[in-house]
Amino acid sequence: MFRESAAEGSPVGGVLPAAARAGDVIAGLALVSDIEPDDGRPDAVGSPGALTGGVTADRIAAVHAWFVSDSGPADAASRVATLRALEELAAGVTAAQSQVLVDLRDEEVRVAKEAAIASGGTAHDKRGRQIPVTTKSAARDAEASVAQQVGLALRVSPHRARSLLGVAKVWHTEMPHTLNALREGWLSQERATLLVKETACLNLADRQLIDAELCADPAVLEGVGTRRLVALINEHANRIDPAARAKRAAKATSDRCVTIRPAPDTMTYLTALLPVAEGVQAYAALKLAAESARHTGGDERSTGQIMADTLVERVTGQEHAADVPVTVHLVVSDQALLAGGHEPAVVLDGTGAGHGAIPAEVARNLVANGLDLDAAWLRAVYAASTGDLVGTSSRQRFFVDGLADLLRS
Repeated sequence: MFRESAAEGSPVGGVLPAAARAGDVIAGLALVSDIEPDDGRPDAVGSPGALTGGVTADRIAAVHAWFVSDSGPADAASRVATLRALEELAAGVTAAQSQVLVDLRDEEVRVAKEAAIASGGTAHDKRGRQIPVTTKSAARDAEASVAQQVGLALRVSPHRARSLLGVAKVWHTEMPHTLNALREGWLSQERATLLVKETACLNLADRQLIDAELCADPAVLEGVGTRRLVALINEHANRIDPAARAKRAAKATSDRCVTIRPAPDTMTYLTALLPVAEGVQAYAALKLAAESARHTGGDERSTGQIMADTLVERVTGQEHAADVPVTVHLVVSDQALLAGGHEPAVVLDGTGAGHGAIPAEVARNLVANGLDLDAAWLRAVYAASTGDLVGTSSRQRFFVDGLADLLRS
C-alpha cells in the first residue's frame, strides 16, 4: 500500500506539498496503479486502480477497502508521515461531506419550493385532506426530511444531522478560508466547527474577517492548540464587535443549568453550567476545602476525591458523602437483591427517570449502606423483562436488624 515511487522517491500516502494535497484524493490514489507492473495480474484486493470520473459511493468504497487491505509502512518516519497524511485526508473527507450535505439540502429545498408553487399553494395530508402549502413551509419540511436522511446515512440523530447541515452551510456560504483549510487538510473538523460556533454572534462581515485573519494563511494556526484557538477567536471577536460578545454572554447566563448523565463503571457525571464568576467561586471553595483537609487533618484522600465528597455533602446536607439514604427507587429482582444473583439493577430518581443500570453487587451494597444508616425503605417493584417499570406496591416497608449483613454476605 505504501510503496516508493520510482519517480519521486517518497512514500505514496506520505506528506506531500500543499499544492499536491489540494487536489482530489482520487488523483493521488491513481499513483498506485501508475507504479504497478503491467503483467496482466488483477489489482490487489480492494485496490481502487486508476480511478477516473466523479466521486461516487462505489469508488469511495473501493478506496476504503484499499486503505485497510495492507499493513502500511515499516519504519517510524514513514509511519509518522502516514499519520499526518491520514489526518489531512480525514479533514478533506469532512470538506467533501460538507459539499454533499449542502448540495443535498439545496436540491431538496429547491424541488420542494417548485412543487409548492406548481401545486397552487395547496397539498393533501395522509388522510387526503387539503392543506395550505407555502414555499416557506415546503422548504422547512424539506430540511426536516434531509435531516432524517442525513441522520440515517451518518448513523447519528436527526438533531446532530441538523447541526452538521448548519455548520456545512456556514462553511460554504460565509467562511471560505475555513472550508479551504479543511480541503487542504491542515484544519480538522473539530477546529473548523469551533470557528463556526465561536463566531455565531457576529454579523457576516465580521465573521468573514475572522475567517480571513485566522484561516487564510496556514502559518497563523500552525502549532496552535484548541484552547488557544478559542482564545484567539474570542480576542478577535472582542476587538471587532465587543457589543455582540457582551450580548452573547448575557444570553448565555440564562442557559445555566445542572445536568446528569451516566459514566463508565457505575459512576455518573453531574455537570453545572454556570456564569464564569459563579463557577470559579464554587470551584475555588471546593479546592480550598480540599487543601485545608489535606494539610490540617491529614486526610489521605486525593484533592479531587475530597472536592467531590465536599460537593455532595454541601448539596445534600449529609455529614459524609457516602452516607446516601436509599430513597431512590432501585429496581432490582429479588434474586439479585437477596439470593446473590447477577441480574443488574436500574436506578431511578423520585420522578421515575432512569439513570442507568448497575451491577447486582453494587445494588446490594447500596441498600446495605442505607440500612446501616436506618434510611433504606424497600417497596415491591414490578418491572417487565425489558426493564420498564410497570407498577409498585402501595406501601413501603422499613427493614432493620441483620438484613444489611445478609445483603453483604
